[in-house]
Amino acid sequence: MNRPLYVLVYPSRLFAAHWSFWTPYPDASGQESDIGDRIHVTGDRLNGFQYEYVQNYNVREDKRKPISFPI
Repeated sequence: MNRPLYVLVYPSRLFAAHWSFWTPYPDASGQESDIGDRIHVTGDRLNGFQYEYVQNYNVREDKRKPISFPI
């Protein structure tokens, strides 16, 4: 089964743009739900970067209100 892939862009005053990848899980009817897997990297050049794979991430409950773009 193919799942759609989105880029999530998070508004920030500190950075021009912060983003991650997100792929929603299908709901019982096969439609996209608000919950899915998120692939994300945190850190900086001086201290290094850390890869994060977040399961059951609910895009609608994130207080940063990311904007999603399908790719």
